[in-house]
Amino acid sequence: MTHRPRNHSGFSLIELVVAVLFVGLLMAGMLQIFATSIQSFYSQQETLGAQRMSRLAFDQLSDDFQQAGYMYPDRSTPPWMTGTAAQKTFLINPDVTFTAKRPDDANPALLVDETITSDEVVFLRDMPLHYTTTLSADIGPIAGVTATLPIKADPAATDPVLQGDIAIVWDQKFEFFFVNADLGSGNTVTINPSGNFVSNQWLTGANGEVFRDHKAGTLVTFVRPNQMVRYTLQPIALDPSIPKQLVPCLVRQQSPYPSNPGVAINWATVNGTVLAENVSAFRLDISSDGGSTWTRAASWAAWKTALEPKLKAQNMNGFQGMDINPMWIKFAHMVFRLDINSRTTTRRTDFNQATATPTRVYRNRQLTMMLTPRNYALGL
Repeated sequence: MTHRPRNHSGFSLIELVVAVLFVGLLMAGMLQIFATSIQSFYSQQETLGAQRMSRLAFDQLSDDFQQAGYMYPDRSTPPWMTGTAAQKTFLINPDVTFTAKRPDDANPALLVDETITSDEVVFLRDMPLHYTTTLSADIGPIAGVTATLPIKADPAATDPVLQGDIAIVWDQKFEFFFVNADLGSGNTVTINPSGNFVSNQWLTGANGEVFRDHKAGTLVTFVRPNQMVRYTLQPIALDPSIPKQLVPCLVRQQSPYPSNPGVAINWATVNGTVLAENVSAFRLDISSDGGSTWTRAASWAAWKTALEPKLKAQNMNGFQGMDINPMWIKFAHMVFRLDINSRTTTRRTDFNQATATPTRVYRNRQLTMMLTPRNYALGL
């Protein structure tokens, strides 16, 4: 009987080693691509997050800034406000510097100082309250200093109506009145047509009264007048686990106009709201010719010196100066340019490819908004 050798099939050791080596090289390349993609994803997410936060801050800032100045009534002359008061109704402090603290690139457990420079903007505005209602009965002319407005209570209102707020009756016989006492949960607003309880200052002249007829169902809204708003960058400790790390943040603060004209607001004692974190710059420029040229100065005093001749050239009735006419912002033809520079949360080498050996840097994004307040260009 003839013996036939068996046919042994399979891979040799060398073939297996080559195959494993090839697969290893392929996997290493794929892992590198995957790691790069993940890094790029997080980098883009940080960049988009910084831009998104700046846009949200712009929404609040533009709403405030477009309403700069008062709504009702005219408060451009004493005893409401005077140009000699310590607290100005509008001012810009340019190039204010402060020190923030960020993790060190070589050793994240250590913190290093960084100097941030930005503008500070302070202005007055009236704040509409989230309290909208209607008259519950007809009212007519009421003689005397104190009267009442019958209204339907608004259980969904989130803002209380307080003494010194302004009640506005919206019909063809438009009138506004000062609230004489806190509304609470009642349905009758005690008003003082001629008295101004804001800042404990008073209008002079004849007794006030309701002059016109108003029908039941007429819309009534409320405004909190003479609120000072401040926007500035501040170093804030956002992470409780690293209390010494100070992140530059755009902060909004609000405080009533001081009752004492000799005292300015102490903003260090006023609570603020963080609108955007990791903001590296906040800047404001002013144009009096529709954006063709821009005015910028090293101080608010120098800014006023440069702007006052341009304001006088606009032929505003009775304008003598920004301090003599403290509500100039109400009537001037101005365009404001606001710039917010936001940056990523962390510093990365892939944000800096300009050198052969890139170092860690932030990725910065600048958003710009042109604003002209809605109550501008109304004659004095």
